[in-house]
Amino acid sequence: MKTNRKLYATLFSILMLILSMPATAQNYWKNYNPNPFGLHIGYASKQWVTDFGLYKVKENLWGKEGKHLKGMQFGMTYHPITRFGLGAYTGLSFEIYMSSGSALGFDHFSEISGYLPIHASYTIPVGTRSDITVHGGLGLNYAFHGGFYDDDDYYDDEYGERRYYDDVSLRYGHDGWPERFNASLELGAQLRIKSLTLGATYSWGQTSHRLYSEGPHLESNQNKLAITLGWVVDSGW
Repeated sequence: MKTNRKLYATLFSILMLILSMPATAQNYWKNYNPNPFGLHIGYASKQWVTDFGLYKVKENLWGKEGKHLKGMQFGMTYHPITRFGLGAYTGLSFEIYMSSGSALGFDHFSEISGYLPIHASYTIPVGTRSDITVHGGLGLNYAFHGGFYDDDDYYDDEYGERRYYDDVSLRYGHDGWPERFNASLELGAQLRIKSLTLGATYSWGQTSHRLYSEGPHLESNQNKLAITLGWVVDSGW
């Protein structure tokens, strides 16, 4: 009997929520600024997937299976929305990855890259000051710097500045290493409460990276997960 009462109460709550959604949406769109800019910062993690036919290998650039290359993402977003909830989701971000290890004969790895999402979006109001956005489309990355280096590969130039040799640090773009450019298909979601946002985006890489140059048909794709916290500069609230 108690179970039935709980079930009826739950169904009644869901029904009331559905019935209240039109009024909530009307209040939401009445007060909403459709052209918000935002700032965000968060966690980024990626790995390379190589299809060997009978099995797939998922690894970071240190050659460790099942591991990810971890870093951070920060930048700005631009999310214009129409009165029907349809919109776009784009912006410009930077990603920084740094790690240390002993594999491959190197001591450290670092990458600095730019990121541009080109997404369509749909926003659903769930309160007068909150909403959920689902977005997806194309994601573009370009690595300005990426590669391995050793602790003992630094040198002092004529001005006394400490530098490291480019031939061991800048590996991206060469055979056996990732390309500098990477394109991905992406899907993400974002929760907004007043001016605060919490979002997550997953990327399925479409660019072929020749990490295994000895195989004529071995292609590696880069997949990525980003989880960010943000602040809407002009939310209209």
